[in-house]
Amino acid sequence: MSDNQAMDGTDRTAVSLDEEREVDAFADRHSLPKEAAIEIIRQARGNRVAADELAKNYTARA
Repeated sequence: MSDNQAMDGTDRTAVSLDEEREVDAFADRHSLPKEAAIEIIRQARGNRVAADELAKNYTARA
């Protein structure tokens, strides 16, 4: 099993088009690189308010 596979063998890196669009929109809204947007969204675990706060902190540090 590779690092990108979940226990059931599915690919953890696969995302739907909706998720891809959400990441792109979040990155654009906060002027973030896509990789940073992905990490912030993962850290916030779907909590949009927390994601916005993490993005502000990331931008402030940059």
